[in-house]
Amino acid sequence: MNLHFMFYVPLFVIKLNNWNIKKVKLNSLYTTNSGLDEYINTDYGNTDYVSTLEEIFSEELDSCTKLLQINRLSVIEGWTEVADNNMYHKIHNHGGLGYSAIVYLDYDSKVHKPTIFISPFNNFLDGTVVEYIPEDIVEGTIIIFPSAIHHYTKPNTSTKPRKIISFNLKAEF
Repeated sequence: MNLHFMFYVPLFVIKLNNWNIKKVKLNSLYTTNSGLDEYINTDYGNTDYVSTLEEIFSEELDSCTKLLQINRLSVIEGWTEVADNNMYHKIHNHGGLGYSAIVYLDYDSKVHKPTIFISPFNNFLDGTVVEYIPEDIVEGTIIIFPSAIHHYTKPNTSTKPRKIISFNLKAEF
């Protein structure tokens, strides 16, 4: 008898090289006048960041394209997000196609929690929802995942803001 896995969901977790330089560039994108999107401060859907994000993350995006065996991952939009005390991001996804990225910009792993991902199918034995929480997330980590995967964050219970930069990627074949 053989056990086969019919499906898999790729998740890239990358500790960024040259983090101090990248953080300065990313902080220059951060807007303090982000709007409130119900439970989180964000400037979602911003296209002003596209070329800067592609330049900052060219090395990481090139590595992902090789593993995915595609020609290119291009940034189509980006945004900043800050969770002040008690703020969180409710369950959502970024559409049915492509990939999305989360960069942990101001993130204290002692008080902040990483993004939680929800499996596209339930546990086959008991029907429960399956969640995945990446381990060892620290400031200067980027996560790249399929845009269709539902995800969320728990409320920030700290007085330290949790800041991220996020962006959506189009796969080019």
